[in-house]
Amino acid sequence: MPSETAPAEVKLIPAEHQVLEQIAMFGFTVEEAVASLPTSQGEGRRGVVQLLNRMRKRRLIRHENLYHGRECIRLGPRGEQAMRSRSIPMRFHSRPLSEESKVRALAMLSFCTLSDVHRVPLCAVSGKETWSHCYIENSPERRMGFLRVDMGGRGRWDRILAKCQHDSKSIREDPRFTESLGTGRAELSLAVTLPHKAERLRQVLQDHSLPLPLRIIVIPELLYLIAPPPEP
Repeated sequence: MPSETAPAEVKLIPAEHQVLEQIAMFGFTVEEAVASLPTSQGEGRRGVVQLLNRMRKRRLIRHENLYHGRECIRLGPRGEQAMRSRSIPMRFHSRPLSEESKVRALAMLSFCTLSDVHRVPLCAVSGKETWSHCYIENSPERRMGFLRVDMGGRGRWDRILAKCQHDSKSIREDPRFTESLGTGRAELSLAVTLPHKAERLRQVLQDHSLPLPLRIIVIPELLYLIAPPPEP
């Protein structure tokens, strides 16, 4: 009888490994996030593009439409094989991404990799999808929080406030946050698309105390997914 042989190990250089790990962590990545990786420092955009082109030729990655005129980078067949052989959890795996999944994943990717403080989604640490909206700072403070994404809509500040209050209550009752709550390192973050909405929310929330500190961040690119302009 023919014997089955294990697939050959996918050999990776450190830069390739970091890109694949970032994709596995968030479900997809974009060029700017790849440029934030330690192995990309000093490479410039040209070096990042060359790296990604090599990885695509090796079928480590594949490009997929994120929204009109913008692509995201996902794991290719050999990239999945490399992560699986290294027992690294993969978000979304090979599943098609819904529009809502794209919004939430892009928000977490931008918040964690393109901010002044580097963060890690806790689903990457725990391997559990139930942590997909939670993060921890890669800093001495190690602040831990929950990221809510405002999916748009007009007015109704009371609804956003109610959701933030619900999130704060859920965190305070969640045993996974016990240590962070005890040391004052738990927080709630809210991602919106427009600066003026962020400012209005800050004004509204000033009059309502929340059980946890609230950080409001602006990620304009989310608007292309939440309310895409008509294609030419």
